[in-house]
Amino acid sequence: MDRELAKKKKSDKKIQNFLTLLEYIEKEDIEPNVFLHVSKSDLNKLKKGKGNPSFFLMKRITKSFNNVDWKKVKKDETSLSLTDDLGFEQKTKKIRLLNAFLIKKGLTLARVLGISKRKYDALESGYTIPSKHILKKVSIYFSLPLNMLTDDKIILPKDKELKIDEDLAAIQRHDLSETINHYKNKHYLRRNF
Repeated sequence: MDRELAKKKKSDKKIQNFLTLLEYIEKEDIEPNVFLHVSKSDLNKLKKGKGNPSFFLMKRITKSFNNVDWKKVKKDETSLSLTDDLGFEQKTKKIRLLNAFLIKKGLTLARVLGISKRKYDALESGYTIPSKHILKKVSIYFSLPLNMLTDDKIILPKDKELKIDEDLAAIQRHDLSETINHYKNKHYLRRNF
């Protein structure tokens, strides 16, 4: 009987830690089901306390927090709180902010980096955490030091302080409009000749 009670307490602690991390992710405007690669129905069951998060689900969620010790969470040796500084990864947030800056300039980060919209959507939603290779491309384009994007403690400069090569941006905007016009007129020319 005592073993069952101890097991239930451990299970409750694991669920509580999981729900705390989940709430933290939701505060960052990231859809938790996309971020964790799990269906909404399975996530809702976990939120209601029906079942325990799997090993891989706990590993995925704790890996995104710098100040959460995976071993202690796994062994149920710690209790997490939203008031603690859990150190959620900021790479996704920085990518979103830089994309918003580029949208004001008539470009998108996907266009600038030369990646597909699908791959960029995975980065922006948190499904994929930006790799060092992509962060390096972004840092070169914005003339930012790489550690500003890789180190979660360093904050991005304000929009007024961000710089891009305006000539390159003009070429990329023009190239995009030319591509759109090409496909728009392609069918028109084919029908008339």
